[in-house]
Amino acid sequence: MENGRVRKPRVVITGTGLITPLGHNVKDTWANILAGKSGTGPFVAMNKGEHTSGTICEIKDFDPNDFMDRKIARRRDRSQQIATVAANEAVKSARLEITDDNRERVGIILGTGVGGIQTLVEQEHIVMEKGLRRVSPFAITMIMPNGASGMLAIDYGIHGPSTTITTACAAGADAIGH
Repeated sequence: MENGRVRKPRVVITGTGLITPLGHNVKDTWANILAGKSGTGPFVAMNKGEHTSGTICEIKDFDPNDFMDRKIARRRDRSQQIATVAANEAVKSARLEITDDNRERVGIILGTGVGGIQTLVEQEHIVMEKGLRRVSPFAITMIMPNGASGMLAIDYGIHGPSTTITTACAAGADAIGH
């Protein structure tokens, strides 16, 4: 307590990484924001005949194979692929080196609205069309909300806390304040 007030811990952002409808990195996203561009448009990924949708902020032209090994990309849901690429940019911009001396003190706090919903839908279709035996052996880790934070901990050899905040649209802000 300080002057009768509860002292809240400070949040310091030391690195940033972005994959957005306006760009696949911080530089491109920021340039498009300053240029007044909008990231909204029709939801192309779902407009395939029977499904139509209105306007959404979709990340277009994102190919995870441009950023990671094809085998790794195949074992991750799209949300995890995006989280991986954004985290890699953030770690690089922060010049964070994870070593044996600090890996116990480095943690991951990640926010997500739902986790691997794309994989959930795809695997449900596989069960209905091809049967249970055709479900991916990676389905659970691809679907669970904390899959991305777990994958990042493995990628970086992080042994500190790993937490996923799942509070819908507020998840990112909640994770920053956690």
